[in-house]
Amino acid sequence: MKPRTVLISPEELSQGVVTFSPRNARYLQKVLRLRAGDEVNILQSGDQYLVRLMTCIRGTVIGNVLQLIQSAQTISPEITLAFSCVRPGPIEEILRHGTELGISRFVPLITSRSNRRPRELKERWQFVVASAAAQSGVKPPPRR
Repeated sequence: MKPRTVLISPEELSQGVVTFSPRNARYLQKVLRLRAGDEVNILQSGDQYLVRLMTCIRGTVIGNVLQLIQSAQTISPEITLAFSCVRPGPIEEILRHGTELGISRFVPLITSRSNRRPRELKERWQFVVASAAAQSGVKPPPRR
């Protein structure tokens, strides 16, 4: 089975040791049902690493980096996507598919034809973008 890819924050990777956040640890243990000795790919700032899990105990998951699989591209174009605010479902689709295509910045707009104002769903939108980046293996847009 091909190792799954998990997006991590820069704080989680230090000197070849990955200490997964509680959210990622729960995903690895409860959803993927991984145990010590299993391997997983991590994506951090566009770099992809192969990691072997060493400790999986009660919400704590720690792993060692085995190798660098793919390095981030040094030159990447900055692409901004401005979109009119619509219902929450289509906005999540715009964020998901835009991330997979390599959009580096999203700008929601309120236009004269917008049918509603978006609620502030910054955490949810960041989760959708992070999930899409992990799924497609692209560098996620920076958080703003």
